[in-house]
Amino acid sequence: MRNTWLERRERVLKAVWTPATGISDLTADLPDDWFAAVRRLGHDLHVRQYGGQIDHIELVGEYDEDFGGVTILANVTSNGGQPSGLSGTGSPSLDSDQETIISYVVDSIQDSIGDAGIAWPWGDSGGFLRPRIEDIQAIWYDGRLGHTVARIGDLTDLSPPL
Repeated sequence: MRNTWLERRERVLKAVWTPATGISDLTADLPDDWFAAVRRLGHDLHVRQYGGQIDHIELVGEYDEDFGGVTILANVTSNGGQPSGLSGTGSPSLDSDQETIISYVVDSIQDSIGDAGIAWPWGDSGGFLRPRIEDIQAIWYDGRLGHTVARIGDLTDLSPPL
């Protein structure tokens, strides 16, 4: 039995998005709706960037023969940073409409931007996480769940020396 979720598959889509130019280097061996969807997304994509600036996002589509769809992967690189690594979710079918394709690509980009630490963190239950101080630690707090999600770091005494 193949371990398909670890294997790289045939690349059927490749594109690069930058904040300055949108989508460039778009190549695909897919129906026209895929080209149109990725171009639309590249034109309309705006990313709120809090933890660094995005240099570029590489988009890759890999054909998933088991499901007859295209797994959408994104690789986010921040200015002066390392690429986040290809990751993504979902596989729209080859004959999906533009709206469906866009929603899968957006989900993949959103997850990758979060993994790269560039965008404001999003809680598991929806909504943004809030920074909060507990004791001498800065934490991400999920107000919907009412608990700490992750530690940001320790705080030192910020009072000026006497």
